[in-house]
Amino acid sequence: MRCFSLLPLALLTAPVFGQVQRLVDTIARPVAYLCLEAMPLPANAKAGDERQPGPVQRLLSDPSLDAVFQGGVATATTPASGSGRALALVRGLLGRSSGELELVLTGIVPGDGQPLLVLRARLQTTEADRLQMALDGNELAEPRRRLGGHTTYRLRGDGKAEGPGQEVELALVGADLVVGNDTSALREVLEAPAATTTAAPRAGVLAGDPSFRAMKKQLPVAAGSLWLYGDWQRLGDRLGGAVDGVPGWLMGSSGLGSARAVMASVSPDKSDLTATLLLDFANSKADGAGGRQRPGGPGHNHDGLGVDGWFAAVKPVPARSLLAELPAGGLGGLVLSVDLTTSFRNSHDGAHLWHDLAHAFEDYGLDIDRNVTGRLGTHGTVQFHVGRSATGTTTVDSVYALRTKNKKAASDLFHDLRRVSERAKLGTPLTRDSKDPKDRRTHELLSLSHNDLVMFVTAHEDALVFATGAESLVSVVDEMRRNKPRTRKSEPMNAALAAAGGDNVAGLFDVELQPLFDQIMGAIAGTGARVDLSTLPKRHVGHLDLQRRDDGTVVRVRVLSSK
Repeated sequence: MRCFSLLPLALLTAPVFGQVQRLVDTIARPVAYLCLEAMPLPANAKAGDERQPGPVQRLLSDPSLDAVFQGGVATATTPASGSGRALALVRGLLGRSSGELELVLTGIVPGDGQPLLVLRARLQTTEADRLQMALDGNELAEPRRRLGGHTTYRLRGDGKAEGPGQEVELALVGADLVVGNDTSALREVLEAPAATTTAAPRAGVLAGDPSFRAMKKQLPVAAGSLWLYGDWQRLGDRLGGAVDGVPGWLMGSSGLGSARAVMASVSPDKSDLTATLLLDFANSKADGAGGRQRPGGPGHNHDGLGVDGWFAAVKPVPARSLLAELPAGGLGGLVLSVDLTTSFRNSHDGAHLWHDLAHAFEDYGLDIDRNVTGRLGTHGTVQFHVGRSATGTTTVDSVYALRTKNKKAASDLFHDLRRVSERAKLGTPLTRDSKDPKDRRTHELLSLSHNDLVMFVTAHEDALVFATGAESLVSVVDEMRRNKPRTRKSEPMNAALAAAGGDNVAGLFDVELQPLFDQIMGAIAGTGARVDLSTLPKRHVGHLDLQRRDDGTVVRVRVLSSK
């Protein structure tokens, strides 16, 4: 058993003798990296005092998150999902840590999709002592090997699975718990050369990557923050296969799929939380080193054109001029100021759909530039509809609206699309009754099919509205009939606009999660489960802008979250 009473006062500060270096300084070429920064110790801290959890750590360890991510809670008949069990394990670890945690994705095994991960958590001293006692007594695990003078352990009862990523090892070094299923990465961590104050970061590690460091300078990270980095191009193929339907179409048409890297942070802001997302894009399709074409991410442009689609077509406007465009129903939504014509022609998926429609219009004797693009406006919106799936779980569907020149343009465009797509066997007209008992009108819908993508389209006022689900589309249009777009003048939105610095922005968003929370509470009523969602942020407002540079473009999204 180790004697923590002999540890020097230096235990209060990092680095501590006998503890491992940070993963950002030791693991070479990670695919993704996540870090939770610990809160500082108070000025009057004594030896043995533990760091107090900050707002982000308390949020992540809140058990009510299980209900949000699962759309309910586990019961005897409805067990927790795999992601729910993983979240519960992370919450348990966060409750035992000092608030400092790192997680690295080093790769994904081809075929079975097994992620290769390494986690480091700095435990509270009492928790580290308890774990060391269990390891010394062989109660929890059995010794596996020696790395860098440290013993690694394998959990008892863990079957001898074959193949990469199937065996989990752990090691306790001082108060640092290191766990992973990547054997080579564990060696990099536990056998890393001793850190010095003068040596440059090791070649290949994330901390030594110039592009990573440049991007990190733009990311606000205070004590107690959670932040992450992802090599978007290497994540692309795996994530791209999981993103389909309208979200997949949006990923391709927006240009998000061609990003080089992504970085994000969530930081405490008084009683609220502030989140920042950065997406880094190249400006040219040639790799600067040798003219090689870059692979893209999910929904990427296969020519590697860099930022394209909606983000290339952004027309920045004063932030307050977009307030009236924010969707009013459901959970709220976002509005982007873009040149819709350019976005259709520049996006990868949009180009294919545009090609099919252009031929169909030509065969019908119509000109697509005059009959389609000539009627589009400059704004696009998305709002989020809360519903229930066939299995009873809570769902959130995205419903999109493309603004046209005016109400007549929207009606004419819809009817042209219906006539042309039906003749070309690209679309099928159908009707749906309003879900509002006070509204006896019916909705005229068009079901458009393109490869595996099926979307339902209708016209409302001066917009074409579409979604992958006909019922969600009808529900949102019913809400749009009842509620005009609202100008929000509340304190959270004013704070978000102030954070924009008075500059022009590419978009605004305002999301209120109370309807989702109400659905979740209704779903678990009568199960006997006790869930309190009052501690979770419900209002999320913010803006989106672009920072153009000689070597590329950074898309920045800033969010203020409050209760």
